[in-house]
Amino acid sequence: MSAITQRLYIIDGNSLLHRAWHAIPPLTTQDGLVVNAAYGFAMVLDKLIQEQQPTHLAVCWDVKGGTFRDEVFEDYKAGREQKEQELYDQIDLINSILDAYGIPSFGIEGWEADDLIGTIAEIERKNDATDTIIITGDLDALQLVDDSTEVHFFVKGLSKMKVYDTEAVIDRYEFGPEHIVDYKALAGDSSDNIPGVKGVGAKTATTLIKAFGGVEDIYAAAEDGRAEGVVSDGMIKKLLADKDNAMMSLKLAKIVRDVEIDFSMDDAKIEGQDWDKIKQLFREFEFTNLLRRLETRGDIESYESAEDTPKETSSCKVAVDTDGSHVKALLDLCKDDEAIYGLEIATHAQDLFGSSVTALAIATQDEAIVFRSPTADTLEQLKPTLTSRRFATHDLKRLFALLESEGVTLSSEGIDLMVASYLVNVGDRNYSIDSILSSVLGATVPDLPTEFGTDAAFEQFGQVVAHYPQVASALQDQLDEQGMHALYADIEHPLIRVLYEMERDGITVDISVLKEMSKRMEQDIESLTKRIWKLAGTEFNVNSPSQLADVLFVDLMLPTKGIKKTKTGYSTAASELEKIWDAHEMVPLISQYRELTKLKSTYVDALPELVASDGRIHTSFNQTVAATGRLSSSDPNLQNIPIRTEQGREIRKAFVAPKGKTLIAIDYSQIELRLVAAFSEDKKMIKVFTSGGDIHRSTAAEVFDVPEDEVTKDQRRAAKAVNFGIIYGMGPRALSRNIDVSFQEAKDFIERYFAVYPTVRAYLDRSLETAKENEYAETMFGRRRALPELSTGVPMLRAAAERMATNMPLQGAAADIIKMAMVEAQNWLHAQAYGDDARMLLQVHDELVFEVKNELVDTIAAKMKEIMEGVAALPVPLTADVEVGQNWKELKKWQSS
Repeated sequence: MSAITQRLYIIDGNSLLHRAWHAIPPLTTQDGLVVNAAYGFAMVLDKLIQEQQPTHLAVCWDVKGGTFRDEVFEDYKAGREQKEQELYDQIDLINSILDAYGIPSFGIEGWEADDLIGTIAEIERKNDATDTIIITGDLDALQLVDDSTEVHFFVKGLSKMKVYDTEAVIDRYEFGPEHIVDYKALAGDSSDNIPGVKGVGAKTATTLIKAFGGVEDIYAAAEDGRAEGVVSDGMIKKLLADKDNAMMSLKLAKIVRDVEIDFSMDDAKIEGQDWDKIKQLFREFEFTNLLRRLETRGDIESYESAEDTPKETSSCKVAVDTDGSHVKALLDLCKDDEAIYGLEIATHAQDLFGSSVTALAIATQDEAIVFRSPTADTLEQLKPTLTSRRFATHDLKRLFALLESEGVTLSSEGIDLMVASYLVNVGDRNYSIDSILSSVLGATVPDLPTEFGTDAAFEQFGQVVAHYPQVASALQDQLDEQGMHALYADIEHPLIRVLYEMERDGITVDISVLKEMSKRMEQDIESLTKRIWKLAGTEFNVNSPSQLADVLFVDLMLPTKGIKKTKTGYSTAASELEKIWDAHEMVPLISQYRELTKLKSTYVDALPELVASDGRIHTSFNQTVAATGRLSSSDPNLQNIPIRTEQGREIRKAFVAPKGKTLIAIDYSQIELRLVAAFSEDKKMIKVFTSGGDIHRSTAAEVFDVPEDEVTKDQRRAAKAVNFGIIYGMGPRALSRNIDVSFQEAKDFIERYFAVYPTVRAYLDRSLETAKENEYAETMFGRRRALPELSTGVPMLRAAAERMATNMPLQGAAADIIKMAMVEAQNWLHAQAYGDDARMLLQVHDELVFEVKNELVDTIAAKMKEIMEGVAALPVPLTADVEVGQNWKELKKWQSS
């Protein structure tokens, strides 16, 4: 971008609102006001102002009511899901925050936020002194990119952004920003329900645009024969037959740039913050961390009472090294084997594997040394310290990756402030280092710098890291006080290295399998569409809820009794279609269609994009997300690959063992039910598990009062639903839907169940009462989850907390057990020095997946089964089922040879 004197940032308000809603867990004030989206919005706003330093800022909103696009196309955005009202109620809270910051916001009836953003950008495009940056999560805005306008696009949550200038748009689409609307006019846009041209996909649209330019030029080429040879004759016919849709889609996709709007750069100038009002609002919304951040910077005075005023932290001596001359001083500083030293690393790049080190700080409470862009030689000299000392870090897994890419295997000794904070404050979801420092120390601590253009930034970096040892000591005290020292030291901390190694190793993916699946799914989707059209008696957009509703409830006149209504008509959500499942043979086909299209877009077409250059997918395992202690995964989320349907399971076929190796999958059998039996000490349940019986068949026999060999499939299915349902607090209404019986029948079934297993009911009641007394739930290994909502006056929050009180000790213990097994398994594999010949790759729910050299299969399978089954002593045996094979789907039961 050109040299400028003004930087105007325009925020797409609705886009950021929805991102914040999903990124921040439900937060309520003591008065019950929901504020999570407002909190996320305020965090991004503050970070943007501090780090990007815009000179001007404005926010644009969608407003209630339709736009001209709804008149052009009735089904425009028809598939958009309406969120909870608590989300939209927070817009007023956000606007009050914007007003206090002196930031103008715009929302004009009849126009979308994109149109207002486009208009403001167009106004300033004529001003050579202004560059415009649009903050959004909507790729529609890319059509606004030019030499003076960038789009900063939300890639992941609120933290990761992708910058789109003209070159970046071309890199992504193979054409410039001026053709984004042409692309959408041809290929359509499912997120906005823009139809595009039937039969034209992304590849064809790109080919046509590169060959001829805009939509009008493309149609001219199709009509005069120039398109022959560029695309098939059949495609030209499709283009010509659907020209009206193309022109309509063009109008829908094009952002208007001449809306009458009262925008002034003077009003948008960043200079009118009312800090007293900001402090008042943040106190009202209970944004404690943001208040501390503003106080640290000196924007506001202390927001707490005099007796609670946080102390200023003392500064330490910081030395900034630029040439390795401070290595000896560092070695002298870190002489004590038992001491905890602060360690932090900043990098240039988001990609941790292979990124370069910008700053490396090691500190005591009184002294810090910051190595500025340390050379390979400097890192080699630091290696004895980095590989042997005890460090207080934040996100140790990240540091393992950074330093291993530089040839240094970081010491595993010490404490990870993020993981420790997660244990003592589970449920917060905000374990950033600035949040941890301010909350633990109760002191004004500067944020870690994110840019290192000055010496002062490196000195500040060292000052912050010097607080790590003190915070580590405080968190260790909290772990001791809450009885979680062993949980941290024996399970969570050793697991960090295990997870890093699993992420580093990844799992091989056969892209050809996914491509073949994609082709078959495309054919199946097309076939399903034709069958649906035939049954409907008309062609329509199956993805359009309003068109589908018209077909079902108007054309076919299916019953509407009990069907929920939306603002556009009767709902066609999955839960509503279940109510008319047997009313017409088209309804099950709609569900099949939806499942196929979701599988194809979410997994089959998306997974190949995530395969690294080594042919493997390297998922990220998240240790500080689930309040129960369970691990989750992201990029991609392998926990959510569907396995209940054949087509869902088929996706696992693409996860394969390399030549000469075999996959071993070991899965705990019914671990949570075994824990129910163990904790309740129910003699009947314990007997079934110790004798190797079928718990669901046994339960059905007891409840229905029939011999086990006479239990029907439906009876066993009902018993299974209740056996697992009690873990999650399932009531009669949910059970009635699950096993397709009346509410009263489900209620009677649950009563009979607890009559058979009275000690189970007593255990669940006891768990709830104990949680109410303590205001937290706890696992057998000491993991705690605070549940203050047990005493709330809000029925919905209290009911959810009661379910957690009975569920968490079971789910949490299951999570602890598999983590213990992972640590022990990895330790054993390392002790045997198998290296790449035997590696643990994945953890999914209660399953571990290993990649093993063919000749080691029996050895590893037997040992891993032994470890998993013996990792915890319980009144009932833990059982792990072992399967082996060449891909994750086609596994066969392992038989020791």
